[in-house]
Amino acid sequence: MFALLLGKELNENKKREEDYSVQNCIDIVDTIEELTDEQKTDCNELFQSEMNRQIFVGTKNPKVRLIWLKKKKNLRVADLALSMVAIVLLVLEHLPWSNNSISQRIHLMVHDLICALFCASNNL
Repeated sequence: MFALLLGKELNENKKREEDYSVQNCIDIVDTIEELTDEQKTDCNELFQSEMNRQIFVGTKNPKVRLIWLKKKKNLRVADLALSMVAIVLLVLEHLPWSNNSISQRIHLMVHDLICALFCASNNL
């Protein structure tokens, strides 16, 4: 009896793993007509995370799935852009001409860029 229950549990676990597999997620994305081939390729990176796969497969409403994919992709782009801006600011602060008016204008432009990226990522 124990072996039967264990076998049943193993089969259920295997089915769950198949449901949330990277390949299953890719297959679902391939059916989304609103995405370009490039967008579909970008989405594949999201499925490295098991939690992302579970959320994606667990979301049954196709429109909600599409919104989730687009937000995830946009958030990753915004995070990358913010990281790049932070690096630029660090470099600018250590340049010998950091006290002149050109540097101050660059700092203001970078600050405005950070604000714009932050607002964009919050309004997705």
